[in-house]
Amino acid sequence: MKRSSILEKRRQQVKPEARASVALSFRIVDRIREILEEKGLKQKDLAERLEERS
Repeated sequence: MKRSSILEKRRQQVKPEARASVALSFRIVDRIREILEEKGLKQKDLAERLEERS
């Protein structure tokens, strides 16, 4: 896939700490999605369960 030179320049300006934070966020999201899939649940189900606890 060809990358946009403008986006690539901008990406290079992002601090490593910010990249690490975003990467961690994506790993968390991926894990939540895996767990939901294993349990046969949807994001809506999770939202409803969280709402019940608040």
